Amino acid sequence: MQLPTDYPRPVVKKNVGATISTRTPQPLSDALQHLSRAQDVTLFMTLLAAFKLLLHKYSGQEDVCVGVAIAGRQQEETADLIGFFVNTLALRTEVSPGDTFLQLLQQVKETTLAAYEHQDAPFEKVVEAVCGERDISKNPLFQVTFVLQNTPEAPALEMGDVSLQQVGAEHTTSMFDINLSVTELPEGLDLGMEYNTELFEAATIRRMLGHYVSLLTAIVAAPEESTGMLNMLTETEVHLLKTGFQPGPPPYLLAPDANLVSGFALQVADTPQGMALLSDQGAMSYKVLADRSTQLAHYLTATGIRPGMLVPVCMGRCHEMIVAIWAILKAGGVYVPIDPGYPEERIAYILSDTGAAFAISRKADVNRLPEERNTLQVIVMDDPALSVDELSTVASTIVPAADSPAYVIYTSGSTGQPKGVVVGHRGVVNLAYSQREALRLEVGLRILQFASFGFDASCYEIFNTLLSGGCLVLPRQEELLSAVLFEQMINRYEVSLAVLPPSYQHMVADHTGCIRTIVSAGEPINKEDALHLQSRGIRVVNAYGPTETTVCASLTDEPFQDHHVSIGLPLYNTYVYILDDHQQHCPVGITGELCVGGAGVASGYWRRPELTDKQFISDPFSADANARLYRTGDLAYRLPNGHIIYAGRKDQQVKLRGYRIEPGEIEHTMLSLPYVSQAAVVVQQEGDSSLLHAFYVPTREALATKEILLYQQQADNWKELYDTAYDQDVEEVDHAQEFNISGWNDSFTGMAIPAEDMREWLYDITQVLLDHPAERVLEIGCGSGLIYYQLVGHISHYYGTDISAASIRQIERRIARGARVYPVTQLKACAAHEMCVSEMEPVDLVIMNSVIQYFPGEQYLADILDKCMQLLDGRGRIVLGDVRDLRLLKGFKARLLSAGYAERKTIREFGWDTEQTILQEEELCITPSFFETLRERYPAITDISFEWKQGKAENELTLYRYTVVIYVGIKREGVSVTWRPWVADESPAALLDMLESGVPDGIALMGVPNPRLWRERALEKEMRDHPWQHTGHLFAQLTRPAEDIAAVQALLALVARRGYHSRYYLEADAFTMALLITKYPLEGLVRPAALSGGEVFTNVPLFADICGLLQQDIRAALKQVLPEYMLPSQWTGISYFPLTSNGKIDRKFLLQRGALYGQRVVKYKAPGTLMEHRLVPLWETLLQRGEIGVADNFFESGDIPCWQHDWLRLLPAVWVYLLR
Repeated sequence: MQLPTDYPRPVVKKNVGATISTRTPQPLSDALQHLSRAQDVTLFMTLLAAFKLLLHKYSGQEDVCVGVAIAGRQQEETADLIGFFVNTLALRTEVSPGDTFLQLLQQVKETTLAAYEHQDAPFEKVVEAVCGERDISKNPLFQVTFVLQNTPEAPALEMGDVSLQQVGAEHTTSMFDINLSVTELPEGLDLGMEYNTELFEAATIRRMLGHYVSLLTAIVAAPEESTGMLNMLTETEVHLLKTGFQPGPPPYLLAPDANLVSGFALQVADTPQGMALLSDQGAMSYKVLADRSTQLAHYLTATGIRPGMLVPVCMGRCHEMIVAIWAILKAGGVYVPIDPGYPEERIAYILSDTGAAFAISRKADVNRLPEERNTLQVIVMDDPALSVDELSTVASTIVPAADSPAYVIYTSGSTGQPKGVVVGHRGVVNLAYSQREALRLEVGLRILQFASFGFDASCYEIFNTLLSGGCLVLPRQEELLSAVLFEQMINRYEVSLAVLPPSYQHMVADHTGCIRTIVSAGEPINKEDALHLQSRGIRVVNAYGPTETTVCASLTDEPFQDHHVSIGLPLYNTYVYILDDHQQHCPVGITGELCVGGAGVASGYWRRPELTDKQFISDPFSADANARLYRTGDLAYRLPNGHIIYAGRKDQQVKLRGYRIEPGEIEHTMLSLPYVSQAAVVVQQEGDSSLLHAFYVPTREALATKEILLYQQQADNWKELYDTAYDQDVEEVDHAQEFNISGWNDSFTGMAIPAEDMREWLYDITQVLLDHPAERVLEIGCGSGLIYYQLVGHISHYYGTDISAASIRQIERRIARGARVYPVTQLKACAAHEMCVSEMEPVDLVIMNSVIQYFPGEQYLADILDKCMQLLDGRGRIVLGDVRDLRLLKGFKARLLSAGYAERKTIREFGWDTEQTILQEEELCITPSFFETLRERYPAITDISFEWKQGKAENELTLYRYTVVIYVGIKREGVSVTWRPWVADESPAALLDMLESGVPDGIALMGVPNPRLWRERALEKEMRDHPWQHTGHLFAQLTRPAEDIAAVQALLALVARRGYHSRYYLEADAFTMALLITKYPLEGLVRPAALSGGEVFTNVPLFADICGLLQQDIRAALKQVLPEYMLPSQWTGISYFPLTSNGKIDRKFLLQRGALYGQRVVKYKAPGTLMEHRLVPLWETLLQRGEIGVADNFFESGDIPCWQHDWLRLLPAVWVYLLR
């Protein structure tokens, strides 16, 4: 139960508590009794249902579990026994806001009666069975309990001279977070709420009790009302929530016809010679700014701009930008700010969406506008041909209406395209006037214009300054990229106030110069940085407000309220409500959606009427019928003093680095790319900061394309590994030279596989190779010669290739000693794809034993098989040994992961972690059906046989690997056996007695559970069937095999005792096998059922590296259409997304588990300081690739020797450039 608490929950729960009591009036008690009888329920059930509804309203949870006590004296024999029989029941109810209270009551009744029937189940056993990993900070199953005391009051007990009576005592403990105890009395219901004082204050519990009584009153008045509409607030509370927390009447008059043009004219009249603008362009007074903007306004009007027309302005910080804004407003137009740093596609979209006929820019930025702009007339402010100096400085008669739009600013949109917010004049004027008081603005105060022009904070800075007589300081962009340059600029211009996002505050925390006030906006404030700034004498104001509420809706210069971080109180003429899903007020301390009303509410979204109607709703609390509320989608709650506490987003929209971002827009853009099949963008916390983390599932086509690019890299990696493994000393003893098993280690133990097991493994593959005569043999991946030495004396010519030159040298040294007569031998150190068919003579046997797992991908394997088919020249065999079965990869990884895995995690978490370790698998695993597809590609193939690795040892070689033999132009006679299904309860002795009688040539059984894989089968079954159980249940299944496995083991043991032969063949089900038992070894080819099915034949060994390449492509593509601030900081490629029960992406689970495995997460860190901005282009030029990040590793960024001389030659010039 996630009840809102007054204090953070301690790591270890302490049972310290207190009790608050109240009493209901007798009429309410009688009404509750009457309701209970009418609905055929007990008073206990009615009171419990009301309590659960209260908990639902407080927590927002629909799944509500409350603990209740039961006497535990069901047996008649226990009725008169002295002792403690009480048991605890967990009563769980689904509280749906759409249901009526009567429906909820019946549900509680059914749950209660069902629980009574199973009341003898010990509570501790229920906890053990249901709970996952225990949390010592809270009770398991439930944290809230309910008790109804309805036993008659006992009379005074007299024992001679001793009299016993009940005396109240101070309550100082609480076993649970909250325990509501209700006692029936003749004069009403006595309510006592026991609570944990480490979590709640007394005032909170007192309010909760009052809400419970109000809720009971509402229930008896209207039991058929929906639970969501039942009110628990008193009239006093409602009045307080509507009006009591507002700042009161403003100290300024907001006229009904207030507009920016008139407001600016008044300010110019007050301070005509005051400095309005200051930058490296010089200073500009209010009078000059007014005159120039008026002249330009006349020009715009003459050009064709009419009131209400949207006019985009695309330019960086400069005087012309401010002049253009005021000119457009004076002409009655609506300015649309466009940051010239936006991608071309975004700029083009904004121009198209506005339908603009005119735009304003300057020479330095005009090239950012689309080249094809036939219908768009661009006015270039610093074009010599533009002459406005001769025009009149007398203002026109155009005066915008108060509710007419002043600007349209584009913010991130969930549909994949930004949406334009239409903000009216009156709201901006109210914003500016309210900030005079809140920020203590005065004439001449110098305020920094920090925000990007396309961000609504720029409006906050511009209009707050110029409607209060302040001076707007316009810095150069590079002065904002370095903390040192920032401080120098602040001091040079004597800036007193700056609006800075928390992430930037962190960078300049010790370089604020002469700043006296910092407004923290754009994202949640960083407490540590803010306290540091306060300690340096800087006033820190925490401001909050979406674009749709004219930048700012609330603020405070006391952001830290005990352990809460406040976003303040509403501005003047602004109303902030915390509402539930039914647009009812949430009481103090309860989280709901933050909705804003008043003068600052925007007109809506440009050309988005449906979205406007959804987000801008009628204000039910206003006397003005036209008043509207903006639903921010933010979650918040109030403190008793009215301060608002931000509690996250109701939807997925976020605000980072001062920009509001719709992850849906990023996802939509990612999904438009040909190499992304699924995408999700989530906000991830790293310490006190937030970042965007993009998860994506690459398409199979993208994986295949990138895989080919990385073939050589993979070959080089394996070469280095095996050179290290096989480069043994020349002086090794002779017997070890022909049986070198260095590097053959067991994944389960980490130790070397025993020599005896390796000899058994070698014998198995040797029997397959010698099953059909061969003279000329090619072995790809000959290694240290394990196979080669077994073939000596059986073949005439041997060609061996291996990626490791060290292993080739070992064989050559052995041959040179002349210990045996070796066949004609040719050895070559090369990768499989480097093998040149034209330089080799045809062979009749190709061996690839325990080597194709090191191939980088499916296409690579197909290419090598194509070469092999050419070398066979129409006749021969290809033997592939130790092929890792993709179908068993999950079971293998799960078994490895189960060792040491926490037993209190859920099986779902274990399954996800298993899937992510599969993505880390660097070896190629192949389904048998892949080889079946070769028949269509190569008609010369006459047969293909599959067989599990044979042997008594249990290791990964025998568990998960099989042998494939491809026959080309060879007709093998098949073994004539009759396959029949396996029957588990058939007697092994009776089965084998059939062989003894000689009736069949062999006993051929299909569908036999593979006794080697019983653990893997159990793991996969539990992961599929019981994802919500904890892993302790899962691991319990690994203690002993199932009965069918025991039956197979008994049969195979008897086969061994009788000296019979058994062979294991593959089936379509990876956990079953075709078992052939014979008295003597049979000659010929055994053909069980065909292995087919499935579209995925291999894993992707290079998945992590491929995702590293794809990330660069995705990021580059996104950068073409999205602003820099919308690009995720982290990227993770995964194979699939975890889903909720209703089939949606489980973003919470993804955040918890998604980034732990899968590809190595590649972080791109953009340049921040001036030095970094200068260095990055140099590295991109030298390494000849884009997207070099600050955190990128120099030694992983390119081939250093290739360009080292260029770097050295350029070094002196580089230093001159950096230090200038």
